[in-house]
Amino acid sequence: MASRIDPEGIVQSVFRTFFRRVSKGQYEVADGDDLWNLLLVISLNKIRKEATKQRAAKRDINKTHSLLDSDEEKVGGSDDEAFLVLKLTVDEILSTLSGAEREIVEMRIAGHDINHISSQSNRAKRSVERILQAFRVRLKEAIENE
Repeated sequence: MASRIDPEGIVQSVFRTFFRRVSKGQYEVADGDDLWNLLLVISLNKIRKEATKQRAAKRDINKTHSLLDSDEEKVGGSDDEAFLVLKLTVDEILSTLSGAEREIVEMRIAGHDINHISSQSNRAKRSVERILQAFRVRLKEAIENE
């Protein structure tokens, strides 16, 4: 389920719920660990709810398949050719980035999380997210234009 659930989306949902309910006066949180415990409970409930949603029959992971799995759905060429085209497109975009931006994108491609990238690159988390979002937009445009 890790490929289907966005951890950052869960965190944003937790904070959205927390701040919405605080503004309505539904929470009275004392100082100290009570706040963290409340956020933990909200987080666990969000994760359980999302896991239940993803286990629904219509989202069964065993019924999910790649768009390239069947001949009818192939856009053209083999999986290897599609991967090569994608890799060349990514490399082309990477070559236009500054050294620091390229390093950030490469770390994300390697699977590092935003917090790790932020600490390694000495950039604010939001700056890292903006660089990655700009890269995604450019990649999407390049793929759509091919």
